[in-house]
Amino acid sequence: MPVATLKPINDVPLTRPILYAALQDLSTRLLAAFGHQVRLIVHGGAVMVMHPELNHRYKTQDIDYIHRAFVAHYHKLGDYGAEQRLRACIAGTAHQLGLGADWMNDHADVALPMATDTYGRKYDPISAATLSVDDNVFFSAPGLQLLRVPWVWAFALKFVRYQKDDPQDIVAMLRLGEKERKMRWDRRHLEKWVTEYCWPMGYAAYHEQMLDELRRRMRHAIKTAIAMTPPPAPGFPQPNAYYGAPRHQGSQTTHTPPAPPFPQPITRSRSHAHIPTHAQVPTHAHVPTHAYVPSPVLPARTRNGTPYPTVKDLPMTYKPSTHAATPWWMQEDYSPPVCPR
Repeated sequence: MPVATLKPINDVPLTRPILYAALQDLSTRLLAAFGHQVRLIVHGGAVMVMHPELNHRYKTQDIDYIHRAFVAHYHKLGDYGAEQRLRACIAGTAHQLGLGADWMNDHADVALPMATDTYGRKYDPISAATLSVDDNVFFSAPGLQLLRVPWVWAFALKFVRYQKDDPQDIVAMLRLGEKERKMRWDRRHLEKWVTEYCWPMGYAAYHEQMLDELRRRMRHAIKTAIAMTPPPAPGFPQPNAYYGAPRHQGSQTTHTPPAPPFPQPITRSRSHAHIPTHAQVPTHAHVPTHAYVPSPVLPARTRNGTPYPTVKDLPMTYKPSTHAATPWWMQEDYSPPVCPR
């Protein structure tokens, strides 16, 4: 059936059962058209509805996929008719289930960033990041496999728009980070994670007003997530700001290993052996003046019989807390103390 005879805009709410039915039908058509499983990269509301750990939304209006990644993959294989076959299969499913022509679309591709590697070649950073992780398959059938973009990119794309369902989607992802990684978010670490790993979004060119708006959105999302979460137990781990991110060396940019699904929490350990070399906390890292790290317990006397100095004998180089009435997880400028080695 020609695409022109379909409704241009989908007005059927895509709930989880309807999404599964549509994707199963599309899988059957793709298997017949291609003879193998077709892989697509998806972002947006469909991931929120179909993810088993996210239950805050029950419907979406469409499925956003990255069409340019699909075309680039098949062009490398020498198949220049794959695009037409894919669109025909999508239209066939729309006709079969009475959906609009845009029930699965690539309208967002024009707004997605591109990047340049060290050799001056352009590439799709979102697709590259998606294909570098192994645990992002959220739908698989004989003719179709859907991969979701990494969480850090999901945050970045939704913070840029921050309309309609974006705020509640971000809150749900923040709470998922709390559940999976025992995270307790704060604006500085969230901003560092998103802006450094998703640098192709052009954060370096943001003027002050744009940065203020981004930070306002982050604070709003974090406060909303905290309001929906019980207060943490004492000693709850904080997010670690030292994660894989692009590093600039002269005129070239090198990439560290892909970012984890969520930033790893700081582990209070005397050894840095568990932290990658590029992510080790420097020994001269700043300890905030309002935080005091007690000295380790020492024996009563040294080998020659002289007593060790006690804590009272040591100079007190910190100032009293200025946030005594504010819980630490609500302090925007909180920075976890670095344990002495």
